[in-house]
Amino acid sequence: MSSAKKRRRPLPSVDDAISVIKAYARFKGWTRWRLAKEARMHDTTLRDFDSPLWSPTVATLRILYALIPADFDPATAPPDPMLSPPPKDASDGPHPQG
Repeated sequence: MSSAKKRRRPLPSVDDAISVIKAYARFKGWTRWRLAKEARMHDTTLRDFDSPLWSPTVATLRILYALIPADFDPATAPPDPMLSPPPKDASDGPHPQG
């Protein structure tokens, strides 16, 4: 394989592909609109992208997955805010007597 050719990542299971796509978008700081633009697809294709129930077509997965470099490590992406616990608010702690 020529070094000029882009290495392709093998397409994993649907759930794993969705996780990697979302991780890559977070890593790049892309909104779903930017992701759609980079993939040259209409932004309504990704209208439920931020939902844990997002269920893209296989064709959409293939297009989005093709954007991701073969050496991308999803562990380098910021945590998914949908999976992270909410930040602790100061009002959640004990209240001083006053």
